[in-house]
Amino acid sequence: MANSVLSNDVETEQILTCLNIKLYHPDGNDKKLFSLLKLGREEIKSDVTVAFGRDPTTCRYLLASKKVSRVQFVLQFFKPLGLSTTCFEIKNTSKKTKLYVDHLELDYLNKIDLPPKCMIRFGEFQIQVEKETGESDEQFEISCELSRVPLVQDIYERIMTPIPENGVLNCDAPSTLRYSMAVEIDENEQ
Repeated sequence: MANSVLSNDVETEQILTCLNIKLYHPDGNDKKLFSLLKLGREEIKSDVTVAFGRDPTTCRYLLASKKVSRVQFVLQFFKPLGLSTTCFEIKNTSKKTKLYVDHLELDYLNKIDLPPKCMIRFGEFQIQVEKETGESDEQFEISCELSRVPLVQDIYERIMTPIPENGVLNCDAPSTLRYSMAVEIDENEQ
């Protein structure tokens, strides 16, 4: 049996908090639009503010479009007072373009805590973000990839006619509104 000695100065490897980011733009097939974007996984020190935009001197994630602000938005890793978990906040740094986090509109310099899973939108850009919680306070990761399909689908609200309990809908209704419904049967009925 071999003698193994464990050193007390060996650091314990901690799991990093990771932001999984998927980006979509209708012109995403144009190689120039995302040509400067860092794809894949990247470790980032916890005190670094991560900027998205088109200014290469300021932004870590570059979007090559004239419709994107020099600094569109920034993400900051932080630990709320009194909590052991880490979070991210997002701040809109664009004077011209509103930023939407899910359905919340952020004007210039507005910031909020980033939900664990959300959709960020500005202009025609759609960015899906999902946070995987880790243990480290020293660093975090960003995993960035492109999507070929839209991440947000437009939902058209329709005024629907209530379906009668017998499951039959007025046949004069447009075909897109014709639905059948299973008739409920009480378990005790036979």
